[in-house]
Amino acid sequence: MRKAFASVIDYGAYISSVFLGEATQPATVIIPALPYHDALVKGYSYNLERAVNELKQVPDLWDTGFSLTLLYNIGSLYRLTLPELIVNSTKSLNPKFHIQAVSLDWASYLAASRNGQLPVFVVGWLADYPDAHNFAYPYYYTSGNYASRCHYSNLAMDALIDEGIKTPDGPERAAIYSQIQLLAIADCPSVPTASAIGRHFERTSVCGWYYNPTYPDNYAANLWKWYYTPHAQLDAVTNATANLLPYDVDYDGKTNMLDVGATAASFGAVYGPPINSRWNFRCDFNNDRKIDMRDIGVVAKNFGKTSAPWTTP
Repeated sequence: MRKAFASVIDYGAYISSVFLGEATQPATVIIPALPYHDALVKGYSYNLERAVNELKQVPDLWDTGFSLTLLYNIGSLYRLTLPELIVNSTKSLNPKFHIQAVSLDWASYLAASRNGQLPVFVVGWLADYPDAHNFAYPYYYTSGNYASRCHYSNLAMDALIDEGIKTPDGPERAAIYSQIQLLAIADCPSVPTASAIGRHFERTSVCGWYYNPTYPDNYAANLWKWYYTPHAQLDAVTNATANLLPYDVDYDGKTNMLDVGATAASFGAVYGPPINSRWNFRCDFNNDRKIDMRDIGVVAKNFGKTSAPWTTP
């Protein structure tokens, strides 16, 4: 039954409609970004003929039919779309298959899943640490967070996961996780549907952000705005993140016609609101949020000065 449901999901349509194409379909929960992901292990795909074959292997099911309720939590587009795809595909296989999608508030949904009361449910996982064990254990281990909710237990899988976390990094550990992924496909305890691609946007004056897939929430404590300090007033550096030549717009270690040209190109621009399309914060030498003759004058006054190019301290 699990393999049949894995085959009625139109993964391409799901990723296209919900994630606008910005996601991938992993074969198992050991996603490609993790160490010991085995690219040779092939996952499930949308195949209604295979779904029919799987369903017909269940004694009397094809002739008797079944009724099933899929639940999802209110307010989640990706958890609504997936049940709808499953409902439509499954109904098309056999008129005796009665299946519907029903929404629950998050508290009820979470409690029901924890109590093992949901026949089919959609949920996600965010890594605590970037290791294959942090995904294999919750989804595939008997007492794992999601395996237990799915009533999945395989002692052979448990033994592999126990061995995998105890084995030092290297080829031996890689072989263990390959076996885990192959067994996950064979048993089908759960169905990975999408691993989303994230995007990050910020203004050019923001510093401190770095890519860390296990730390996606960007707390303000990590970020700061970058202003030239002490700017055009002094040559001495009083801030470790300042440009050694505050009036060196392009960071080439000298103040020349390129810097004059860049400032002139932004002349008259203001930060806003709304922000001017020609705004360049590097040319606002006195931080008054507008680029005018004062800024042109600073470049002209310091024309010809040189310094070592700016580097990260």
